[in-house]
Amino acid sequence: MRTSTAAAAAVALGLACIGPAQAQETACDALENPVYMHVGSTVLPLLRELGRALRDAPDPITLVFVDGRSCAIMDGITSGTPLAVNLTYVPSTAEDAAWTPDMAPRTCAIPDGGLPVDLAHSDIYPESCGAGLELGDVAVFTGPVLPFVFVVPPASSQVAITAEEAYFVWGFGNAGRVAPWTDEQFLFSRPNTSGTKITFGANIGVPAARWKGQQLAKTGDVINAVSSAVNAEAAIGIVGGANYDANRDALKSLAYQAYGQQAAWYPDSTAGGFDKRNVRDGHYLLWGPSVFLARVDGAGAPTNPRVDRVLRMLQSRAVEPDPGFDPTGIIVDEGFIPDCAMQVARDGQAGDLRLYRPEAPCGCFFEARVGGAPACAACEDDGGCADGERCTLGYCEGGE
Repeated sequence: MRTSTAAAAAVALGLACIGPAQAQETACDALENPVYMHVGSTVLPLLRELGRALRDAPDPITLVFVDGRSCAIMDGITSGTPLAVNLTYVPSTAEDAAWTPDMAPRTCAIPDGGLPVDLAHSDIYPESCGAGLELGDVAVFTGPVLPFVFVVPPASSQVAITAEEAYFVWGFGNAGRVAPWTDEQFLFSRPNTSGTKITFGANIGVPAARWKGQQLAKTGDVINAVSSAVNAEAAIGIVGGANYDANRDALKSLAYQAYGQQAAWYPDSTAGGFDKRNVRDGHYLLWGPSVFLARVDGAGAPTNPRVDRVLRMLQSRAVEPDPGFDPTGIIVDEGFIPDCAMQVARDGQAGDLRLYRPEAPCGCFFEARVGGAPACAACEDDGGCADGERCTLGYCEGGE
């Protein structure tokens, strides 16, 4: 999930208008403990769920956000360009008990002059947008991992795609001659500044500006175009894994064989699973960490304490006081992989993998959360674990 100087700034950021501010009933800056966010569309399902929990928490925070494209988002926060469009937020249970995270957020009106970006989100690292982006007092924080998937209509007979095939499909279109994806009107991607498109491009070796096919503004547009394509066999698109997980009834994912691999892999251990096992252990390579940007002090800590609190939740770190809900569980439920559940890591966009051992592993918690059978003992504290293990999120983990 918009003729003034402010409106011009909005156009520069790639934002769309949603109506005049005076028509809205709620002022964004009147919301309780707001954190103003400019985010990529891949994180919207997570923000709706986390936003509800934060609104209902004993120490409430209101996530107030609008989505855009990754490069414009990062340019906006580093340049200090205010958000000049009406934003959205999640209502508390007291405000609207019938609201669910599957519903659209509420809209709020911005004041004259716009609002500052407190926390930005991108699917890519700043360097992926090219030279010229000066971070200044803005720092980069990595959050939960997000897989990305090639998707086709459920009626398609295709089950997999190789990096080589994807290179010719998206880099050459009709001339690529990779059946059945030989009609550019059924190749659906995102604009060139989209983090999703840049991530895929880095993996298959096709720069965003060289892609063939149709560029669609939003992830939802890609989902609709693929799912409703009149030629199901020729249709293919790109989406974030969380968006796919929320629309599995309308889409089918393709297993992906990266350059140098001998087989194609789904993000999960099975086509219908949710365990993200092949991402976590390094078999599935179409993924990247969520990237967050915030202003920091000389010690590298966020200057806004509410931003620091939200970031800690997104990074599955300790939060004081206790928020009264389980942030890591929400991250898993929304199709993301907390860093603590990963066994591999990478530096940079589509970089080489390296073995990774989190300080406090939570792989068993992850497996249990998605309905698996974790090979760990349940625990309440470290005393119930073997030597070298720690009780992390209810399971003994971390031993040799």
